Amino acid sequence: MIKFRAAVRTAAHPRRPLPEGPFDLAVVGGGINGAAIARDAALRGKSVILVERGDIGEGTSSRTSKMAHGGIRYLEQLRLGLVFESLRERGLLLRNAPHLVRPQAFVLPIYAGAKRGPRMVRLGLFLYDALALGRSSGRCRFLSSDEVASRVPHLLRDGLVGGGLYYDAVMDDARLVLANALAALEETGPRVDVIVRNHASVTSVRPGSPAEVAVLDRVTGEEATVLAHRVVRALGPWTEPERLVPSKGVHIVLPALPMPEGLLLTHSRDGRAFFLVPWLGRTVVGTTETPFHGPPDALRVEPGEVSYLLDEVRRLFPGLRLGPGDILATFAGVRPLARERGLFRGGAPGAVSRVHRIEERDGVLSVFGGKYTTHRAVAEEVVGRAFPGTPCSTRSRPLPGGEARSWDELRRSRGSELARLDPALGASLFARHGTRMLDVLRVAEEDPSLREALVPGEPVLRAEVVHAARRELAFYPEDFMARRTALRFSADRGRSAYDAVEALLREHAPAVPPDLARARERYFAELDWEDRLRGAPGGTYPGGT
Repeated sequence: MIKFRAAVRTAAHPRRPLPEGPFDLAVVGGGINGAAIARDAALRGKSVILVERGDIGEGTSSRTSKMAHGGIRYLEQLRLGLVFESLRERGLLLRNAPHLVRPQAFVLPIYAGAKRGPRMVRLGLFLYDALALGRSSGRCRFLSSDEVASRVPHLLRDGLVGGGLYYDAVMDDARLVLANALAALEETGPRVDVIVRNHASVTSVRPGSPAEVAVLDRVTGEEATVLAHRVVRALGPWTEPERLVPSKGVHIVLPALPMPEGLLLTHSRDGRAFFLVPWLGRTVVGTTETPFHGPPDALRVEPGEVSYLLDEVRRLFPGLRLGPGDILATFAGVRPLARERGLFRGGAPGAVSRVHRIEERDGVLSVFGGKYTTHRAVAEEVVGRAFPGTPCSTRSRPLPGGEARSWDELRRSRGSELARLDPALGASLFARHGTRMLDVLRVAEEDPSLREALVPGEPVLRAEVVHAARRELAFYPEDFMARRTALRFSADRGRSAYDAVEALLREHAPAVPPDLARARERYFAELDWEDRLRGAPGGTYPGGT
């Protein structure tokens, strides 16, 4: 029998008035680092308030390449320590969040005249295996050109001389951030108080002992000042510009390409590495990497960036005849790379280390830079610095829903509860919720209408909206469609589901935001811009729109 923490998870997380505190820790920023820091501190018995200006994980943390990767690209830069740490942390994610982080094989094709030839690739594969210390899902190996072609149908054969096979992991990045935030919340009890307040802004921090943190809740309109003995800022791209080398990364989402493996490719235009990643029944293509100096809120995908990615995919897969109309969605994020000494403002982002930095000013800790995969280790270091001598337990604790290794294991353990559930729907629910899918099914038992699919053809239940409102801090339709599910990346990008999602959130969320109409305008304006990016007639690739 699978053991997971017993809890009544049908009542809503209340949007209760903010207590003055003092809290042991205030975390400003609810991306992956901020959420992981809140979780780590809560597990050490600390009272925590986490404040995020948007939704949990709304910024760069949900706009990644969808890989919890070991950093194979950093081997040629001889960043062996970073690769070793990344491989270790990837292994912990696969163990502690198996519903959200899954093994994935990747093929690295080699073409004649490539910068990374067969000898270099063989060496890289050997080092990657050695640094993994047996924690990989399979052994790397070199492939002949025929083996590459058989594994990757429709791939361009002209000049293909071989390739490499290696193993990494693919993740649901948005739900991984959420899982960390929920794990922190679940530590609330008689001795520990944890508050996670998304869609709220920290308007000022007045250092002191304790510090004064002014918070404006954009959902309820509440303004409050809370006290905290320690403050950590995990602002991502909203960190002070002088600390960062901001890098813009753009991705496009296509229907699932006909291949089981992911691909690590080299762009013919500039030699930059980019990926084709199988993700939740789709293929994510990216990323670009260009300097970005504007405000992160002004970020959007530009036509030239879409062409840069799509044209190369079309060159490498000429038989699929992909066109702009086959694009399901696009997204962009700003990587908050930590500025290194001597790096001038125009330095190339690709040359900047992915190592994180922690700085302290006026008693306030700021963390920035780093890789998504190493967020747990970053949080361990930050919390250890804030509260020396307190033990960390995040290496061995599953994230919420991670108590079962797979959908099949859960189904065997809970056969009586899941016997009548369609296996495909069950697998989809498990991929989002893990063992917490049982809570979703209990919600569906309340009302027969909640057992229905939200929209035809998508394995998303109406009960999931209610569960997201009650237990997953969702207040806006975009919260649900872009970060609790992948409806934002479906064929109609959530258009047909929007009204139903909004109605269910209005009914079941603990508070109704006053700006739902403005949020609707923003959502559909973004879709209209994507329609312009997709303006050319669709290609003939099966599954294209």
